[in-house]
Amino acid sequence: MPMVAVQRNSASTFVYVAEPVEGETEPNGREARIRRIDVELGGRRGEYLEVRSGLVQGMALVVAGMSRLQDGQAVRLLESHQEAAQ
Repeated sequence: MPMVAVQRNSASTFVYVAEPVEGETEPNGREARIRRIDVELGGRRGEYLEVRSGLVQGMALVVAGMSRLQDGQAVRLLESHQEAAQ
């Protein structure tokens, strides 16, 4: 997981993921809800960290703008730059 996704406070280490809201779509993207997930981290390799627990492969990890997010907040998912390039 990219190191930039990791947040810490005095009680825990956590990340934010965006979970799509089933059946709801916006013209410019898909509706989603933000969920805060506590994680246990392992080793570091360059700019990436090993996740020992908390995440499941395929979750949409938030890697920017985390300071403005709250658990349960509604957001809109847009195409990533990588998807747009394909």
